[in-house]
Amino acid sequence: MAIPDGAIEKYGRLWTPRNGAVVTPLRIEMDAFLLGLTQEEGGLGKATHYRNIVSTIWPTYAWHKWAELRAQAFCKVNIEEDTQTGNKFVRSVTGLAGGTDSGKSYDMAALALVNWFVDPLNTMVIVVSTSKIDAKQRIWAALVKMYREAHAVGVAAGRLIESMDIIKLSDEEGKAIDPNIGVSDASSIMLLAAGDEYKDDAQKRLQGKKNRRIVLIIDELQDCSSSVINEALWGFKGAQELHVVGAGNPSSIFDPHGKFCEPIKGWMSVDEETPNWKIKVAGIEGLALRFDSEKDNPNQQSFDKGKGLRYPFLPKPNDVAVARKELGELNPQYWRKFRGFWPPADADDCTVVSDILLARHGALDKPIWDGTPKDIAGIDPSYTEGGDRFVFTHMKWGKLISGKWAIALEKQYVLNRRAGSQEDFQYEMIQQIHDLSIKLGIPNQWMGVDASAGGIFWSIGERELLRGWHAVSFAGAASDLPVSAQYALRNEATGKPQVGKELFHNMSSELCFVSRYFLECEQLKGVTPDLAWEMTQRKYVRRTRKIIIESKTDMKKRIGKSPDLFDSFSVGLFVARKVFGAMAGSEAIEEKKRKNKESFKELKQRLTLRGNW
Repeated sequence: MAIPDGAIEKYGRLWTPRNGAVVTPLRIEMDAFLLGLTQEEGGLGKATHYRNIVSTIWPTYAWHKWAELRAQAFCKVNIEEDTQTGNKFVRSVTGLAGGTDSGKSYDMAALALVNWFVDPLNTMVIVVSTSKIDAKQRIWAALVKMYREAHAVGVAAGRLIESMDIIKLSDEEGKAIDPNIGVSDASSIMLLAAGDEYKDDAQKRLQGKKNRRIVLIIDELQDCSSSVINEALWGFKGAQELHVVGAGNPSSIFDPHGKFCEPIKGWMSVDEETPNWKIKVAGIEGLALRFDSEKDNPNQQSFDKGKGLRYPFLPKPNDVAVARKELGELNPQYWRKFRGFWPPADADDCTVVSDILLARHGALDKPIWDGTPKDIAGIDPSYTEGGDRFVFTHMKWGKLISGKWAIALEKQYVLNRRAGSQEDFQYEMIQQIHDLSIKLGIPNQWMGVDASAGGIFWSIGERELLRGWHAVSFAGAASDLPVSAQYALRNEATGKPQVGKELFHNMSSELCFVSRYFLECEQLKGVTPDLAWEMTQRKYVRRTRKIIIESKTDMKKRIGKSPDLFDSFSVGLFVARKVFGAMAGSEAIEEKKRKNKESFKELKQRLTLRGNW
């Protein structure tokens, strides 16, 4: 059979010109990549075709070990089939955990460009970062540089519109590819800011976006808004092809990056020696890779072979050694920036709790109660509209089937003014708290509210619908309530459990830090990722042998977010301590009363029997 004009035979098939374009070796590699030609089908495998494309467009591209591993992970796909329609869907998810200068941005930029170049009309690439300013210093800067290089050699489709941070096809290019399909922003590579301060705009821009092929690349994932990421992941599930990459510096297993990279078998199944593990994101199975500059640095390998500094853009062995010595091998910054793994539980971070402590002591587990627990509530109000979040935390206190008494989070509610309400804001919130407490079956006497701002809000509730609830002030001195029954926390002179004022500099420190003692005694359950994240961000110091918690104002300046969920939870925990005698490592007041009553009854029976005898 005669080969048509312009056609080329390769990989066991005939490649013919289409849309007036000449068949070139690069075009064949692009089509083979797009088809995902395996070796069994006569191709080289998706990853090899991808490498061929990258090396052709950017001849100086550095294929070090980490770049090779990332390319292989990017090209690992799952095929899902709809049993009703028979339609097949291509899915790929990759998580990247690495420190600074590990080359993640360039590899993700190459992935974005290649996926768009192979089929620009039917492909939408969304590059996400915390802000456009940050992105233009990292991934978007790399992407634009590589796009211009590809454009200079006549490979790049579309045009860069810098003012809009988008690369898109022109109408003429679209018609040349397929005159029946109109060109829109869906046929583009676009930059999206998804930090918390930009989340509303990001969600609006994501609405209605769709195409046959979608590539979602998220940089600095640890600092992106979880709501934006979730909306993007689940909103694009209908695409015929969906490729997702989430990258960041390990910070917390409860932030968006940590949740994205969570091992299928749980965090206790991996450690700092684990190079990769299976993950599941939005129902799609994938792979997480980590890049350890101390143990597996391509530059170190080059040094060991006597080749000197081969990759100047990757971490330098001397820099790693200096950081390890000056920061210390347990310093969280060293772990995040060089080890590429989440800091261990004993890292010197001075936070109230660590990710690993929460996981190790079962704080994320749901409680299994022995009997009916008590419902309590902690409230952290916002005294003005538009201020911090107004949080109502529903908690339970009771006995677990293990025999331990525990405090468990049931649910946290963020309250806002109801639509159409003309009521004064504080009275409106009082009414909402009352309605919610009635619905949940929580009596006023088992609720607490932060009354730091002069107790104004508490006093309104006390005069109105919430008589009998407890004013809990973060301001002022620590309390006289015992903290923990653990031996190490007993008064040396009396042998009795130390009280709040003996351990903490102020009441704010006591309210927040006591949760750690309950955690260490495995008496803390039901903690959600959002609450866990705030708990692991709150710092403390020791001064004159007492603990001082970082102020709410300072924490908000440092991380850009107020710890309202944690404060609300801390108020509820204080109510459990005050009303029910909850104490870490000890039985509750009610249990002690029951045991004392039973012991007295048993003693009385023995004395009666002895007297009768």
